[in-house]
Amino acid sequence: MDITDARWEKTLQIIREEVTEYQFQTWFQHLTPSYADESRMIFEFENKFILQAMRQSYYLMLKNAVLLCYGREYAIDFVNKGETSEILEGINEPDKTEAEDEISNSIFNPGRDDTDRIAAKRDELGAI
Repeated sequence: MDITDARWEKTLQIIREEVTEYQFQTWFQHLTPSYADESRMIFEFENKFILQAMRQSYYLMLKNAVLLCYGREYAIDFVNKGETSEILEGINEPDKTEAEDEISNSIFNPGRDDTDRIAAKRDELGAI
């Protein structure tokens, strides 16, 4: 999969519309998956603070934007820099339960169901 294709650029454009310019510049401007295949995207981060902040504050937004632009759900993994190869080998699989707990308990996740909003946005964008 070409990580820097037009769908990824559209994903970033959708996120840019949902956050402030400061948030976009801080968290998303240079964000690209370190690995992507037909079902999974892995993002590496320089330090644990950035990794945790992305996981807690922007995981669902990123997952939904990817769904909109790629037309299917992807597993999204946030890892420390250099851990992608270990995950691909199955050595150090991220703890999904912990990540999901952090997201659901986050003040940034109001717990709303965005299914209808995602479908409407997909229809608005047309086929990508």
